[in-house]
Amino acid sequence: MKVIIVGGVAGGASCAARLRRLDEKAEILMVERGPYVSYANCGLPYHVGNVIKKEASLLLASEQLFRSTFAFEVRTNCEATAVDPKKKTVDLKNLVTGEVTTESYDKLVLAPGAVAVRPPLPGIDLPGIFHVRTVPDAKAIREWVEKGNPFLAGMYRYSGFQTRRPTTRAVVVGGGFIGLETA
Repeated sequence: MKVIIVGGVAGGASCAARLRRLDEKAEILMVERGPYVSYANCGLPYHVGNVIKKEASLLLASEQLFRSTFAFEVRTNCEATAVDPKKKTVDLKNLVTGEVTTESYDKLVLAPGAVAVRPPLPGIDLPGIFHVRTVPDAKAIREWVEKGNPFLAGMYRYSGFQTRRPTTRAVVVGGGFIGLETA
């Protein structure tokens, strides 16, 4: 039996590990659109705030660990772009090379996670506005705070919005665990 799992962070990684324990012979392919699998997303605010100093401390498992311990294939930077349930195929796009391949499956598990909501507000795409869902998101915020952004050097106002990089204040929109911990 071949199983494709779309999503490799929390639900997808747990599903793949459990499936391996239930069926040692199953062919398992786990794909994740981001660069990391199985990371502690609830730790992201602590990484932003430098409580968790090393990015590597957020990573619970690597592609290599899944391959060696659980004997299944992992593809990061790989996005499922189409599913054909009649043919039982999934089109997978390598986000680094752009190559698209088609994989067949017997069972398909969809665990793609969530996407941060960006409300349609004026200025939502200005520099200095972030969301916190992934390790690269947390890294971008840390870099902003630590290094600043040359785009804003010497600017004090832009389209009526404050664009000077504040060093002591931030606004957090979102009342979930990560939003509360970020605040």
